[in-house]
Amino acid sequence: VEFWKRLNPLLLRYLKNHATIWAVSRFTKSSLTSRHSWDPEKIKVVNNCLDPHFDIPKEFTKPQELVERYQITNSAPVMLTICRLNQHERRKGYTLVIELMPELLKIRPDLHYIIGGEIDTRERTLLHQLLTEMGLEHNVTISGFISDAELTQHYLLADVFIMPSSKEGFGLVFTEAVVCGCNAIGGGKDGSADALMDGKLGDLLDPLAQSSMIELILGRLNNPDKQRKYQLQELCILHFGFEVYKEKIKTLLK
Repeated sequence: VEFWKRLNPLLLRYLKNHATIWAVSRFTKSSLTSRHSWDPEKIKVVNNCLDPHFDIPKEFTKPQELVERYQITNSAPVMLTICRLNQHERRKGYTLVIELMPELLKIRPDLHYIIGGEIDTRERTLLHQLLTEMGLEHNVTISGFISDAELTQHYLLADVFIMPSSKEGFGLVFTEAVVCGCNAIGGGKDGSADALMDGKLGDLLDPLAQSSMIELILGRLNNPDKQRKYQLQELCILHFGFEVYKEKIKTLLK
């Protein structure tokens, strides 16, 4: 996001004259060319990859420890968002999902939404006030920071990973969610399109189209397809695996 802002003119001139830029997505490349008049031929798109140490599950079973921690039942549908939480990151779309909860609960009253990620004090206070005003304290949990050791377990707990962002550079959390068997839903106008392979790994939509988002969420919650999850996991590893990434880097360096 630092490159979406105004750059020091000397730095910009130096980079344009002496550097090839690797952008994490087509959206980031487009931002560079439009905001800074960058020569698109000097920008190569290199998508992020899965961490080689990321715990990729072999089975898609909900972890009982987290079921008990969040005080939900094994049959309760779960939505998950993981991102930094502060006033500058609301473009990730978690407040949009909160606003949809009353309508979603009319159809799925046992639905639980977990919002994870490092959060500052101001945002925690504002979110808790919002949840209290909307009467959602028992259906939405602000979990705070989720450690690497528990990351895979949280993805396994969720039926749907949702982050309807509008300014996401790439969105590695989407690939992590898909490889763990989540139905992924992202915004279709930013780097999420790269992370979800233009809809091959998950669903892309307009973050402001509330009715479409509600329909899509309910559809994914109501139709768990385990075979499809394994197929998407395989496709995700094939496209975003670390070995594939290394080959891309080698090619660019040559």
